[in-house]
Amino acid sequence: MSKLKVVGEKSLTNSSRVVGLLAQLEKINTDSTESDTARYVTSKILHLAQSQEKTRREMTTKGSTGMEVLLSTLENTKDLQTVLNI
Repeated sequence: MSKLKVVGEKSLTNSSRVVGLLAQLEKINTDSTESDTARYVTSKILHLAQSQEKTRREMTTKGSTGMEVLLSTLENTKDLQTVLNI
């Protein structure tokens, strides 16, 4: 199982956890072999989106790349659990 890669805080425009997870997911999209990591990150995003209204707003606000990253992941992944998480 591959280890989760951590994105540095300096590269984030917002310090929220979901933005960091979306940045990790975007990075994973370029490497299709990391399905375990994509599964883990999307499950964390799912949990945050289900439990926090602020997270849902952050992902869907105008100017946010959250939806674009999720759609890109849907287009590129072949892992069923990742698709279900999104």
